[in-house]
Amino acid sequence: MLRPKQQSKNSNDKENNSNKQQPTTSIATVLQYSKQSDSTLSTDLLKHSRQLLGNSSSYVDLGLPIALVLLPLLYSSIHHSLPMAIANSTSTVVAIERLLFASLISSSTIFFNILKSRRLVYPILITLLQLFVYHHFFGYQLVCYIFLYLLIQFVGTKSLLTMFSGSFTVGEASIVAQLVGAFLVESFWYLINSNGLFEFSNNYFEVTDQQVILNTVFILALGTLLITTLTSPLVETIRQPYHGQSLTSKSVIAFYVVTVSIIFFILMPTLTLLNNGSNIFLWLLNYLLSSSGSRILLIGYWVVLLSFTIFYFDPNAIANNKNIPNIIIRKYFHLLAIVMFVPGIVLQLHFMVLSFAIAISALVLVELLKYGRVPPLATQLSTYMDSFLDSRDSGVITLTHIYLLLGCSIPAITCFFFESSTAINTSHLHPLSALSGLLTIGVGDSLASLVGTKFGRTKWFGTSKSIEGTLGGIISTFTAGVILLIAIQPTSATLFSDVIKLLIASFLSGILEASTTQIDNIILPIIFFSLLNC
Repeated sequence: MLRPKQQSKNSNDKENNSNKQQPTTSIATVLQYSKQSDSTLSTDLLKHSRQLLGNSSSYVDLGLPIALVLLPLLYSSIHHSLPMAIANSTSTVVAIERLLFASLISSSTIFFNILKSRRLVYPILITLLQLFVYHHFFGYQLVCYIFLYLLIQFVGTKSLLTMFSGSFTVGEASIVAQLVGAFLVESFWYLINSNGLFEFSNNYFEVTDQQVILNTVFILALGTLLITTLTSPLVETIRQPYHGQSLTSKSVIAFYVVTVSIIFFILMPTLTLLNNGSNIFLWLLNYLLSSSGSRILLIGYWVVLLSFTIFYFDPNAIANNKNIPNIIIRKYFHLLAIVMFVPGIVLQLHFMVLSFAIAISALVLVELLKYGRVPPLATQLSTYMDSFLDSRDSGVITLTHIYLLLGCSIPAITCFFFESSTAINTSHLHPLSALSGLLTIGVGDSLASLVGTKFGRTKWFGTSKSIEGTLGGIISTFTAGVILLIAIQPTSATLFSDVIKLLIASFLSGILEASTTQIDNIILPIIFFSLLNC
C-alpha cells in the first residue's frame, strides 16, 4: 500500500490518529457545481467516501476539489460550446473516477483486497464506460479532453510517488498531478484551437494583450514540462556521485544547451506564431510602458521587497535562535506574499497572472537545479532555501515554496480565465475571489500559526493544532476580507451577502486548516474560492 511520508512508527501512529478526525473537504465544492439531481448523488458519494476508502481517504479526498472545480470550469472557460449543465454533470462523474482511482492506489478497501490481483480491471472498465457515455452524448471532443486529463493524472500521481519518495503524500501527489493534467490539457486544447488544426477549432479571443498573456501562460506551462522531461536523464547523471568528473561536466553542459535550445528554438518561435508574428519582448516592453508607469512601479516595488529579503533577512542567523520556532520563520514569506501580491491583484490582475506564470516556471526550474545539484548555482540555492525546511519537507525535493506561490496564484489565474471566456458571466463572482489564496494562506494560515504558538492551550482531538490558533485564523481571515471588501466595493448592492459568504468561507476553511496534516497551501485557496461563489 502506498503511504504518506513517515519517519517512525510513533509518528505513523500519531498521523493515523489525526487523520481519523479529518473531514471530507469537497462537499461544498460538489454542491456548488452539481445542482438539483446531481447534488444528491454528490452528497451521498462524498458522505460515504470514508467507508469506501478507509483511512487513506484523508490523503486522497483532498484531491477532489481540483477535479470538481478546475477541470469542468477551465474547460467551459475556453470552450464556450460546452454548456455549464454538462460541466456540472461531468464534475460529478469525474469525482466518482477520482474515488475509484483513490481506492486503486491505496488498496485499502475490502473489495480491492479480495480482488488484489485484478484491482486494475474495475477502474479501467468504469473509465471506459464513462468515455462511452461522454462520446454518445457529448461527442469526441469531450472524450479526448477527459481521457487526456485522466491519463496525465494517473501516470503523474504514480510517477511522483515512485520517483520522489518522501516528497509527496498520496493526496499531495494526486493534487499536483490533477493540476498539471488540467492545465496541460487546457494548454494543448487552446493551442490547437488557436491554429485551427481540427474542424471544431475556433479562436474565441480577439488579438489583444489579454490573448498574448493567455498564450504566454500556456506556453510557459508546456515549456516547463518539456524542459523538465527532456533534461531529466541529464539531471540524474549529474546528481549521482559515482559518475566520473568528465561525464558529469559533459552532462552539465548538455543540460544548459538543451534548456536554452528549448527556450529559443521551440518556445519562442511558437509564442511568436501564436501572437501573429509579434516578438514577445517587444510586446512586453510596450505593455509595461502603456500603463502610465503603474506596471513599472509595481516591478520596482517587488524589486525593493525582494532585495530586502535577500540582503537583510538572514535565515541562518534567525534559525540559530532557539526561541523562534521554524514554522514562525517560514510565515515571513506568507507576509511577504500579502505585501507583494495584493496591490497587483487588485490593480493589475492580468499583469499579475503573467508574473505568476513566469515565477512558477522559474521556481520549478530552480528546484530542478537543486535536485540535480547542477553547478554553479545549486549549492548556493540549497544553502539558502534549506534554512526554511521543516518535517514536511523530508523528501528529495522541496515544494512548500512552490505550493505557496500556487496557492496565491490559482484563484487569480482562474478569475483571469473566466474573464477571457465568452461563456462565463464574471459579474457573479465574489469580489474577493482572486484574493482567496492571500486571505487563506497569507492571512488566515499565518495568524493561526502565530496565535496557536503563543496562546494555544486547547488542542483539537488527535492533532497538534490548537482551537485558539484556529479561531485566530478564522477571525483574521474574516476581518481582512471585510476591510478589502469595503476598500474595493464600498457601495456595492451585494455587500451584505458578500460579507455573509465571507464569514462562512472563513469559518469552514479555518476548520479545514485545523484538521488536515498535509501541506494545505493549495487546498485552502480552492475551497475558499468555491465557498465564496456558492
